[in-house]
Formats: sequence, structure tokens, C-alpha cells
Amino acid sequence: MSATVRLENGLRKLKMAPITGEGTYGEIFTVADMTQITCETSEGDVKLAAGNAIIYSKKSKGSTTGTVGFYATDEDTEAKIFGYKKNTAGNILYGMKDQKPFMALIAEFTAVNPATGVEEDGYLIFPKVSLGEMSQDISTKNENGDETFNAKSLAFTAMALDNANKT
Repeated sequence: MSATVRLENGLRKLKMAPITGEGTYGEIFTVADMTQITCETSEGDVKLAAGNAIIYSKKSKGSTTGTVGFYATDEDTEAKIFGYKKNTAGNILYGMKDQKPFMALIAEFTAVNPATGVEEDGYLIFPKVSLGEMSQDISTKNENGDETFNAKSLAFTAMALDNANKT
């Protein structure tokens, strides 16, 4: 009797970690399950191979812009991403003085290694990003093309780590 194995190639989790200063990062946290990610450098489109990749350049003064789509996240995670404060009742306070921290953006994915035929996890890492505002809900469909899920979209600009502190 043979066993059937289903390979799950594609995007998994969107994760982030705040840059705390002097080249250090805070704790990595999961934002949500991803639905899509796109990126484009100031020099042109980026084509990235499957596997671990770090977008890093000491000499580049350009930047990479992109968007990431994901299923809705909770308020606590949103507050971490955007630096929102909460009042005593636990509600988010949106204010003019909110300061969005720089983040490391980590896109977790899975792909089949062509050399071994084994499915492996990989990570696409942008070590320093500035985030835009989160969009309203967008629609996506499942793998069968028939069910619609609500998702959000978030724009980002990734920058090179370009000083002695790597910040």
C-alpha cells in the first residue's frame, strides 16, 4: 500500500521583530497567515529563488518597496506593529504622536528542494522596514477558486542596513 503525501508549497506566516536600537532586535512575533507578497527594488523587479534569502546590502542606497497580504490579525498585534497605545479599557488610541517602530519583516514559506525532492521551510528576511498603513479588507480565493476570504494588505519600504550598528 502506498502513502500519499501532499506538498504544501507556498507562503505560511508573516512575522516581525522590532528594531530596538544599536543593531538589536526585539522578540519575533507572528502577525498572521500570509496570502501574498510582492516586492520591487529601485533598480527593478526582484526575482528570488526558493530557499533562505536575506535582502542585505552595505553599499546600496536604494530601497525595496512592496506589499504583503495576510488574513486579519488581532488588535494586540496591530498595536505592536504600529506603536499604538491603549487606554485603561484596553481600546486602541490612535494619535498624532504614534511612532511606528522600524521592523524586521520575515516571510515564512515552504518549497520543494529540487536537488532532494524534500519539502523545506525557508525565510525571506527584510532586516529593516518602514510600514505603511494597513488597508481595508481585500478578497482572495482558496485553492479551488470558489471561496472568498477577507484579508488585509500592508505596504512596506525595506532599507539597507548601512552603518556600523547595522541599523
